Amino acid sequence: MSLKCSRVWAILLFTLYCATMQESMAATINATSCDSSAVQSAISNAQAGDIVSVPAGNCSWSSFTIPGGIHVRGAGIGVTNVTVNGTVTVNKHSSWSVELSGFSFYKSGGGNAARMFRVTGPWQHEPPLIHDNEFTVDAAAIFRYETNGGVIFNNVFRGAWDDSAFQHKIDNDTQSWSTADTMGARDADGKRNVYVENNVFEGMANQATDFDDAARVVFRYNTLNNASFNSHGLATSPIGVRHFEVYNNDFNYLDDQVNQNWHIWIRGGTGVIFDNDVEDIIGTQWGNKMELHLSVRAAVDGGVNGCCRSWACDHQIGQNHDGNSQFLDALRIWNNTGTLAYGLSDNWSNSCGNNMSDFLQHGRDFVVTADAKTGYAPYTYPHPLRANVVRPMEPENLASVDP
Repeated sequence: MSLKCSRVWAILLFTLYCATMQESMAATINATSCDSSAVQSAISNAQAGDIVSVPAGNCSWSSFTIPGGIHVRGAGIGVTNVTVNGTVTVNKHSSWSVELSGFSFYKSGGGNAARMFRVTGPWQHEPPLIHDNEFTVDAAAIFRYETNGGVIFNNVFRGAWDDSAFQHKIDNDTQSWSTADTMGARDADGKRNVYVENNVFEGMANQATDFDDAARVVFRYNTLNNASFNSHGLATSPIGVRHFEVYNNDFNYLDDQVNQNWHIWIRGGTGVIFDNDVEDIIGTQWGNKMELHLSVRAAVDGGVNGCCRSWACDHQIGQNHDGNSQFLDALRIWNNTGTLAYGLSDNWSNSCGNNMSDFLQHGRDFVVTADAKTGYAPYTYPHPLRANVVRPMEPENLASVDP
């Protein structure tokens, strides 16, 4: 064996040794109850890499912070039940993933400005792992996600018509829109996008998700029952969604008495939508609706950065960025089954006097086709970071949990 190879093997063995030592040094701190004060006390005695074990019970949490790198683990859905009265902040860590699992959470009142959780931290820090929980809100929101990177999987999200599971907004971002995209396999280590996979969303017909400022999202293998995928663009936000991948989801319209106006609404950035199963939104009370809405609001409603005057608008649908400048990279839509009627959504005053169809054209800004996007390959599924987590509940039981 060459000296160079020997050095490589030595580095690899040392890395594995350090990882093993880190795991063996991790401690489990048992909270005395699931009450807020007991959980906070246990967290204060934990270090990055430790587990805070929260026992069964029916408790309430006030506002506090989960430091980066700590795994707060409940006893399971329907076993550790927590009413969240404030907002719990979840911080990222430079070396360890912060983790939250094994709870049923509930929050009521305050509207979409009242969030259960706020996730924050530098983009380059380790992605949070949020899994095997049940979240229920009534006139409230669940996550305000203020960073990129993360894996959110095997959760149930329930809410009313205008409630949100995710408000993904990094409104002070200085990196995402001026950095080359990380779509698909270009996210080499799987840590630059937010991966939302194998979750169930119920009842959030207007905006189960609100992917917005600087968001890089992979939304895959989810089930949506009268719930929708929503986004925002530069016209209504400081930055707008960066890019999105929406594939292998089931969009179900199960209750035709629900005033659901879309399954997917895209307002900015570029992305792919493929291999989804989409049910027709049609009912006796609300009629027949388009399943996919596309918008460039700035083109008609006052303009942003000159958009009122000419195509292409900054950050609009079909625009990407290579690290130096914005360029045309059409949203591509292919191989979806069921009914995916699409159209341009233009419900605002037209102070610019423009036709949105001049700014948003099939064949240029978006393409509905039978062919996959050239050069695109999805990132590994399931996400590799899921492999070593401890699961409080198996996924086949998760989707059928009673309200």
